[in-house]
Amino acid sequence: QLGPKKEQPLELGTSPFINRVLALDFSRDGKLLATGGGDPSRSGELMIWDVGKQELIRQIQDAHSDTVLGVEFSQDAKYLLSGASDKFAKLFEVATGNLVRSFEGHTHHVLDVSWKLDGTSIATAGADNVVKVWNVETGESVATLNRHADRVTSVVFSPDGKWIVSGSRDMTVKTWDVKTGRETLALSTSAWVNSVALSLDGKWIAGGLSNGTFNVWN
Repeated sequence: QLGPKKEQPLELGTSPFINRVLALDFSRDGKLLATGGGDPSRSGELMIWDVGKQELIRQIQDAHSDTVLGVEFSQDAKYLLSGASDKFAKLFEVATGNLVRSFEGHTHHVLDVSWKLDGTSIATAGADNVVKVWNVETGESVATLNRHADRVTSVVFSPDGKWIVSGSRDMTVKTWDVKTGRETLALSTSAWVNSVALSLDGKWIAGGLSNGTFNVWN
């Protein structure tokens, strides 16, 4: 349990978390854990923890001006990507906590973020009903995927980086060709899609739904 003091695990008032923890991601080697949250409309909280020591090693001050909703480490754990209710995605250096780049273009909350494995691109899911793909080096939006009819709650790159999976409150999971921006598959569900995940070999898609069920597709 992270947050309260070890000798007083039930005394939540001693926790450094100001409010709900809304996003989590482990570094690929499992040594670091990023947590995102904050005080709605007041602060975006972004922290990095040493998993083995169960200690907070870095709090990135003023990371966002509103709650952090998505976090993900780069493959080499040198950078941490975050998305927040302030409509921004941001890239931070893990070693220093310094801001490297901001990605501005969504007109509503950024609900999730995902790295392409080679680190050249990121994808962001927005409450403005679109997925955006960005060039990491320049910070420019290179594609807007806009065939969802409601907020896009979750997004993930395929392991080979050639396609993207997104889930939405429009009760669909969609796949997209990164190179062309074309929708390649639309999977209907029985409720809002809150989250999507891909197996490491890219053969299975999982979707968690708002009605307490989850689907797996081949």
